[in-house]
Amino acid sequence: MVILGGGRRHWISKVASHPEQEKEEGRRLDGRNLIEDWLRDKKRRGIRAQYVWNKELMDKVDPKSVDQLLGAQIL
Repeated sequence: MVILGGGRRHWISKVASHPEQEKEEGRRLDGRNLIEDWLRDKKRRGIRAQYVWNKELMDKVDPKSVDQLLGAQIL
């Protein structure tokens, strides 16, 4: 079993918004988007990574084509 959760708002900049909930804003004051940083790092290292934020995306994950998965719950 895999449990994914956490507050996505802690990973994104205060000026960023979420594609599903545009009114949600991040809390990071340093301007960084840790999700994008994580995905970029995995790509640079040749690791097949994917980020999901809802059940629909989670259900579409093909475990044979993803080495690492990052997931967040919209709070």
